[in-house]
Amino acid sequence: MAAYTYSVIIPHYGIPDLLMRCLASIPEREDIQVIVVDDGSPDAGTYIRRFPELSRPDLIWIAAPHNGGAGYARNLGLGKAEGKWLVFADADDYFLPEAWKIFDRYAASDNDLICFRFTSALSDDLSRKGERNDEWDQILARYTCTGDDSVLRYSWRLTLSRMIRKRIVDENGLRFEQVQYSNDAVFSAKVGWAAGKVAACLDPVYCLTKREGSLIWHFSLKPGEAECRFREACKEYVITRPFLKGFKRNTIIMLHALFWNDRKGYDRCFHLARTYGFPRWAVVLRVAWNAGSFRKGLEVLGHSLALQWDERCGGTYA
Repeated sequence: MAAYTYSVIIPHYGIPDLLMRCLASIPEREDIQVIVVDDGSPDAGTYIRRFPELSRPDLIWIAAPHNGGAGYARNLGLGKAEGKWLVFADADDYFLPEAWKIFDRYAASDNDLICFRFTSALSDDLSRKGERNDEWDQILARYTCTGDDSVLRYSWRLTLSRMIRKRIVDENGLRFEQVQYSNDAVFSAKVGWAAGKVAACLDPVYCLTKREGSLIWHFSLKPGEAECRFREACKEYVITRPFLKGFKRNTIIMLHALFWNDRKGYDRCFHLARTYGFPRWAVVLRVAWNAGSFRKGLEVLGHSLALQWDERCGGTYA
């Protein structure tokens, strides 16, 4: 068995050209294990013949038996990982040129979790910078200024641009949620809880891209997306609430999208929040405030008050 330092796990579906770009950013080294999990791409049977990059000696190709989403694919990858450190990537992203030199600086450290800066760009035109890194730059700045490592443990909801010690994942039986959206939110929170020492690095190692048709395109506006993301946010909140104040800002976007596009989904999430002890009224008030007009804000509040009254009267959601 090879003594791998890193296991890089990449879920993939239907974007082989971008996957090749990602693989090209990972050096062929004896201490780097690459695991690509194809989540049921229709033409996946032709990839090995069409793309010689998939025959590199350090790469394991896993064809998932069915399409189960990125969380399912990542869990299959975890089952094959042998490295000391876990590094996750999305197939349409890539590592920056200095990434592996930077990773190597931390490989022998006694940290269980290291968070790194990343950049963002549009996938079809990498010269056009994106905004997906802004929130995480703020997290790193808060940690740098305060030394409060809870922001690294619990505010960093992505598994990307991190080194995670495999031992803490194995010892705590951590796996990704097998849902269509936000599959890594609960996993990331559990990693933060399980980690001993944590660290941050301000050197960028990864480029997070945005492309039309991806899961984050038109955030929370696809059918069922906002409800799925809000449910995962509630689960995450149960883990993080002893350590963080308030709630994640993106839950406002989720409930706003649900209220105006899927009222029944909004109703289910409003009541689900009570089950998890989530501060739903703090979010509802923000949704009402940002509704766009006084009348719309009153509509949000009136409907939500009616839902709470239904609970108290032993109605559908009591």
